[in-house]
Amino acid sequence: MNPQLVTELDYDRDVLHGYINQNLPRLNICQETIVIVVFNTVTQGEGVVFFLDGRGGSGKTFEYNVLLALLRRDRHVTIEVASFGIAILLLEGGRTTHSVFKIPIALGKDSMCSIPVQSDSAELLWETKLIIWDEAPAQHQHYAEAVDRTLRDIMQCPDSPFGGKMVVFGGDFRQCPPVVSRGFQATIVFTALSRSVLWRQVRILTLT
Repeated sequence: MNPQLVTELDYDRDVLHGYINQNLPRLNICQETIVIVVFNTVTQGEGVVFFLDGRGGSGKTFEYNVLLALLRRDRHVTIEVASFGIAILLLEGGRTTHSVFKIPIALGKDSMCSIPVQSDSAELLWETKLIIWDEAPAQHQHYAEAVDRTLRDIMQCPDSPFGGKMVVFGGDFRQCPPVVSRGFQATIVFTALSRSVLWRQVRILTLT
C-alpha cells in the first residue's frame, strides 16, 4: 500500500464529524456558498480551477479547513499546500509546495516537477480529488505552470489544466508579490499567477 496515500486517508471520521458539526454553522453566507460550490464540483468530478480571492482576515483558512473536513469525511483524498511556512501551520495536514510537488529549485518556463509517473507521489496525485494551494500569488507563475505540466503528464490529459484535477488557489494579490531577484516593478507584475497562460482557465470566487 502506498504510504503517502495511507497518510492522506488516515483521519478519524468521528473527529471530522465533530469538527463539521461545530464549525459548519459558523460559516457566513459568502463562505457557505463557496464551500457548497467547491464541494459539489469535487463530488461531481469536474476538473475546475478556482481562485479564492480574499483579503487577510476574510476567513480563507477557516473555509479551507471546513471544506477539507467535509471531503475527508467522505473518504476523498485531498492535498493542501501553501507558499509560506506560517500558512502551512494553519492548514490541517498542510505542507509546502516544494515538498509535495517536488518543484525544482532552478525553475524555468518549461520546467517540470521531479515526480516519476510510476512513483508513490504520482499515485497520490492520481487519486487526489482536490488540491488547495494557499498564498499562491506569492509564488512565481512558473511554480503553478510546472505543476500543471506534471499533472497533465501523470494523468495523461495533455489538453486539460492540471490534468483534469480540481485545484483551488487562494490568496490576495494585494499582499506579498513573488520575489524576483533585481526585478523592477513591471517585471514582478508579469511573474504573477494572474499573468500566466493558466489564468484564462481560472474561475474567481470572492470572499468579503
